[in-house]
Amino acid sequence: MEDSPSTTKPHLLLIPFPLQGHIIPSVHLALKLAAAGFSVTFVNTEAVHHQIALANDEYLARFF
Repeated sequence: MEDSPSTTKPHLLLIPFPLQGHIIPSVHLALKLAAAGFSVTFVNTEAVHHQIALANDEYLARFF
């Protein structure tokens, strides 16, 4: 059964410019839009993903 237009979430494809200073504000925007009811697909490069994963691992190792 197909959803009616009144019950489907709006879907946003977010592709930030992959330079320093653009990624984190875009993530914050995506989180706010998701909290407001949007379905968000966030696209980033493999290099950016790797940097974020490394930063997360370093943060977890330092504080937890």
